[in-house]
Amino acid sequence: MLALVLWQGNPNKVIVYATTIPGYFAVYMIFTVILARNNFFVNRIQQLAVSSLYYLYLALMIVFYVFGTPLGWYY
Repeated sequence: MLALVLWQGNPNKVIVYATTIPGYFAVYMIFTVILARNNFFVNRIQQLAVSSLYYLYLALMIVFYVFGTPLGWYY
């Protein structure tokens, strides 16, 4: 990661990425476990709705970072 940001000429991003990404992984793993349990939701339709929105969010986030990082969408 350090070589990539030094090559791009923006090394201050390393601090932000290195401190926030591990926290995101932990939160997403916890939320995925909550979604997998049936006793958290009132009914199956609610569970499917929340799961669908969550996985759509994850897919859009991946697309944003995969295509947005090289194109500099959020600089």
